[in-house]
Amino acid sequence: MADSLTRDRLGRLRDAKGRAVCEPLSDRFARHVDRNGPVMRQDLGPCWVWTGGLNHHGYGRIELGGDERGQALAHRVAWLLHYGRWPDPHALHHCDNPPCVKAMADEFGPAHLYEGPQRDNMRDKIDRGRDWQSRRTHCPQGHPYDEANTVYRIRPSGRLRRTCRACWRGTANGAFIGRTSGK
Repeated sequence: MADSLTRDRLGRLRDAKGRAVCEPLSDRFARHVDRNGPVMRQDLGPCWVWTGGLNHHGYGRIELGGDERGQALAHRVAWLLHYGRWPDPHALHHCDNPPCVKAMADEFGPAHLYEGPQRDNMRDKIDRGRDWQSRRTHCPQGHPYDEANTVYRIRPSGRLRRTCRACWRGTANGAFIGRTSGK
């Protein structure tokens, strides 16, 4: 049966009658990985770059096909294919390269992906300067976000929030910034 399968001009697998055949996820995944990607950090070695479709943040996307319809992020699928389960809760990058899908160590270096919570993901984003909020230098009322005037609070959802100390003190004292006194 495998001898009667061919690829059409778009690379899709077809049977002898020209009908589309659902190729295994691991095979489709492997076709879109370039193992000679850039070296983002010398201690990690080269990235395995996703060459298929990307989302608007630069992360790879792949159709799941089969019984599981829809798309998934390629670095999460890399984790699934290597470890046999979805990352819980997130697959994060040591290399800070969104299209990287290197979930396993090889002779050139360690794995670039690791499991971590949303808090670590947000901390990485802030530390690496990719968070648009962290690039702001002043709060909406014009107070500077500096070491003396910035408070970091953890929301009930577990997310970290940067707050202007002057505005936060104002709200704690019952003065609501941006509102007028009266009804």
